[in-house]
Amino acid sequence: MKKNKMIIAVIFAFALLTAVFAMSGGGNNDPAKEIQQLKQDMQTVQSEQSEQPDQVKSNETVRDQFGIDTGMTKEEYEKFKDEYLAYQKKCGIYAKDNLFYHKINLDAVDKFAEYDINLNRSKDLCTTNAFILKSEIIAVVSFVDFSIVNSKELTYPVTFKVKVHEVLMNNTEYEKIPDTLIVKGDNLNNYLFDDFESGLSKMYKNKDDKYVLFLSRFGFIEFKRAFEEKLIDRVVDDSCFEPFTFTFIGYQRKIEDNEIIFDANKNPTVYISLDQFRKNVKEINRINDIDNFYKRSYK
Repeated sequence: MKKNKMIIAVIFAFALLTAVFAMSGGGNNDPAKEIQQLKQDMQTVQSEQSEQPDQVKSNETVRDQFGIDTGMTKEEYEKFKDEYLAYQKKCGIYAKDNLFYHKINLDAVDKFAEYDINLNRSKDLCTTNAFILKSEIIAVVSFVDFSIVNSKELTYPVTFKVKVHEVLMNNTEYEKIPDTLIVKGDNLNNYLFDDFESGLSKMYKNKDDKYVLFLSRFGFIEFKRAFEEKLIDRVVDDSCFEPFTFTFIGYQRKIEDNEIIFDANKNPTVYISLDQFRKNVKEINRINDIDNFYKRSYK
């Protein structure tokens, strides 16, 4: 603050002297030297100010991947994350840091179990309730169109355009979800692209079919990191990081007779009504309580 005042004072003095010498054309000192000295003084003050550490920035709090203010400095945030991952391991949960990414409340593990949620299960074995915790958006949609880039270099060569009929959950930074979302699909099974496109065309030929989609952006981050670490040779292109662009978590659930599959691993398959699923989404989110994620202590 003092240096700002000094700059203002120097500028004022410079302007004043310039005006005086312009009017009088004289004085005991050399006007050119006086003005040159003022310029040097201004440069010195500006240089000193630029070299000063920005106290505000050094104390800035970190915003997470959703733009949410964590209320922590960078050092505090990293310590908090380390404590969370250590606590996760202590709880016997060996999933990667997608639990941290999705702000899953590790203190609520027992309550989650009442909803048939086991955080150690792979996505192939998860119930729809487990997908709730690992999603950013859950929505009822219909597939409008899709396109495929015929390239084995892309992790997500498929781009779906989906129409949103109902948003069941929104844990993103977006206050409002638009009527249309972009959903990226992978081809990790390495289908021939002609067969891949033909299969998708058959699957989504009926534009009136509705599905429950579980959506997130964690896959984009994870696969990009793997590429940068040279663990995979397929890239995640920039289009994946555009606004309102997501990818699938687990599997879509087609809505038939107001029901969706709850657990596909049981024999017979277990279904759940869409109304009950809406209630589950609301209750599981209440238990998880992501608004207070950064206020908890995991030690």
